[in-house]
Amino acid sequence: MKITKSEFTEKLGKKNLVITIMGMSNIGKTHWSKKLKNLNFEHKCCDDLIENILEPELKSLGYKGLADMAKWLGQPYSPQFQNNQKRYMQHEIEVMEKIFNDLENKHSQNITIDTTGSVIYTGDDICNELKSKSLIIHIEATPEMREQMFNRFLSNPKPIVWGESFKQNDNESDFDALKRCYPKLLDYRTNKYRQFADITIPYQQLIHNSSAENFLETIKNYL
Repeated sequence: MKITKSEFTEKLGKKNLVITIMGMSNIGKTHWSKKLKNLNFEHKCCDDLIENILEPELKSLGYKGLADMAKWLGQPYSPQFQNNQKRYMQHEIEVMEKIFNDLENKHSQNITIDTTGSVIYTGDDICNELKSKSLIIHIEATPEMREQMFNRFLSNPKPIVWGESFKQNDNESDFDALKRCYPKLLDYRTNKYRQFADITIPYQQLIHNSSAENFLETIKNYL
């Protein structure tokens, strides 16, 4: 949704601004979404909505929370990964369609859609509909951050859909394959995020501990 600075201000004031935050896992989508809750934005967290769908199965395994959902999905070399990746994406499509239905109803509250990093795999139709219904903000992981992002991926596991970005070579260890393929995953996703985003903000332009008001002002400055 392409809007001007004045339209942004008007929508914000009338409480009919819908912002989508897009980007890699651990880039800060939920961090900023939660900050916007302090300004009475409704927070639609896609990770939580997918977890709710999977809750009975996760509970039967003794799993709860995002890190455990990452265990359920597995790594791309895990035996269950291909099947669970397909199921995860089916649920993500369900979640996005539910959000679209919610947006069709009149609302008097600003909204943040906190997407998963894998939203781009839901297909062009869904991503284009998301773009038509919201202002999409892409928080970009710059090339200099790649090693840091990989370390975050290892230390703070979240469900990661790999699509076609993971190919393990013969006699290559699981870890070496992950480390080699992760930059390819970043490249693919960055191009797709840019394709659908209305604005792209480099991660370094956002001060982690700044206020929600400053975050909105940064968005406005990029319009």
